[in-house]
Amino acid sequence: MFDEVYCNFYENLELVLQGKYRIFTEVQLDSFIRVEEHDLLLRGKRIQFLICERDEMTAFCGIQLKGAGASFSQYSDFLKDVFQSVGIPLIEFPLVNNISQAEIRESVDNLLLRTASPGNCPKCGHQMQMRTAVKGRNEGKCFWVCMNFPSCKGVIRI
Repeated sequence: MFDEVYCNFYENLELVLQGKYRIFTEVQLDSFIRVEEHDLLLRGKRIQFLICERDEMTAFCGIQLKGAGASFSQYSDFLKDVFQSVGIPLIEFPLVNNISQAEIRESVDNLLLRTASPGNCPKCGHQMQMRTAVKGRNEGKCFWVCMNFPSCKGVIRI
């Protein structure tokens, strides 16, 4: 039913998620997104993998394998816009046959970290927000910082 790349990715995704989420494949966008003025734009369009919370069946994220070329790029941009507008994260992976469990786990774990709040600032008690270091030895790594920054220097490392 699915090609080798798709099947290998699905098997690795299943192993990474360990039954904590439900995986749906080739889901039509208009079956879980209701936007009346854009329903015609969504009709017939699909997401390759829709990951849902196990018990509540709410969408946790979408996953798309992205190939090369203009049509893939155009569809990818469309999906990004749709998912961003409804507040559901979208993870993209290249359409290759060697995506490891570690690569999938890293993307899913980063998403889990972004959706899980660490609580309040340990220094002043205000809310925290996630940031990504743009320079220095921690470049590219995420961390939580107090919403009162720079007056409060509360930081929680991830």
